[in-house]
Amino acid sequence: MHRATGRCGAALAALLLAACGRTPRLPEPVSSQVDFAAEVSRRAPKILEERHVPGLAVALVQDGRVAWTKGFGRANVGRYEKMRPNTVVEAGDLAQPLTAWGVWRLVEQGRLDLDAPVDRYLTHWHLPPSPWDESAVTLRRVLTHTAGLSLRTIAPTAARPQELPTLAQALAQLADDERAARAERAERIERGDSADENDALGDAAAGLRLVQAPGTGWRYSSGGYALLQLVVEETTHEPFADYMRAEVLQPLGLKSTGFAWRDDFRGRRATGYARDGRAVPPLLHPAPGASGLYTTVEDFAHWLAADLPGRRAEAARRGLLSTATIFRLHAPVPAARGPLGYWTLGGTRTDTLTNGVVYIAHGGAAPGFTTWFAAIPERGAGIVIFANREDAWSAIADLYCPWAETAGGGVPANVCGI
Repeated sequence: MHRATGRCGAALAALLLAACGRTPRLPEPVSSQVDFAAEVSRRAPKILEERHVPGLAVALVQDGRVAWTKGFGRANVGRYEKMRPNTVVEAGDLAQPLTAWGVWRLVEQGRLDLDAPVDRYLTHWHLPPSPWDESAVTLRRVLTHTAGLSLRTIAPTAARPQELPTLAQALAQLADDERAARAERAERIERGDSADENDALGDAAAGLRLVQAPGTGWRYSSGGYALLQLVVEETTHEPFADYMRAEVLQPLGLKSTGFAWRDDFRGRRATGYARDGRAVPPLLHPAPGASGLYTTVEDFAHWLAADLPGRRAEAARRGLLSTATIFRLHAPVPAARGPLGYWTLGGTRTDTLTNGVVYIAHGGAAPGFTTWFAAIPERGAGIVIFANREDAWSAIADLYCPWAETAGGGVPANVCGI
């Protein structure tokens, strides 16, 4: 497993917390997001230099529309290609809010029931037996990371499409790997070999399974969103990427976004870089619904604009989801309280700024990339930040924390360390 892909969910938030705690606030809040765009342009070159990030792409949403986009630095250091708003990146776990849209499309059509056992919709793969009740794993709980499932992340696995396993095959392989690792560890213990913490089977080594009783607490699981991908595929009888393209991406006009690699991305794909500056080779993902989204900052900002309330957003949604559903997607779920706020049925985290204004947010990590978005629904404001370096949370924090003050009049106190 690639090291970067294990930093998702609560870990992402914790990293951002540490980064924002070191971030200076602007001396005075700027008067509008238009002014803040100029501030981003002024600050970005210094951020790239100080944080050792090759490139950044930033978009601002205002009044429920994409108001500004710009790229900074390099999409590819060796070829000196510029980072642009239409540069394709691997957005990691930012796939999940879009996957939630795909699930909710089927819920609104009456084809899925939020409170039905997920297993009702599955035929090719099932959760393995456990001490807990698998029938309590519902779509509602999976969406909010309260289903008690393992797998904080599922790593990309293949260099070429013909090598990529199906999701069911990938989950079966993870289960086999886990059984083999447990058997090997048991043999070492039986021989009397000392076991250190590296011998322990952590969450990243586990297959997708129940690790706590469903509904008893929040536990981030990209594996749960892989399960949602399976549900969508079995319900629609289509590959997940095809369903999402036809039912969500194309209607929203997201021409440079996909849950599968496309040849037309090739000339615009950013190179991802590890923390040591090494270029990370691209790999394909067996669970794109969890962590395998290709997109641009421009496209993702258009989705974010459509995800907000208001007339402009309603027009942008083009009838895909009702306004009532959008409000449900943003509402905190009391049972889904994580380290930094409540999670929602829309696959995002929500909390309040220091002045009580509600915001939603999510971060993503893919090999070579760090991504983030946040929005203030009641004000129709949002920000999207993509960086083509792993663990670039400090660079994201340098822009996100002052943006919150500009757009919302307050800051996320439990994130920006104020």
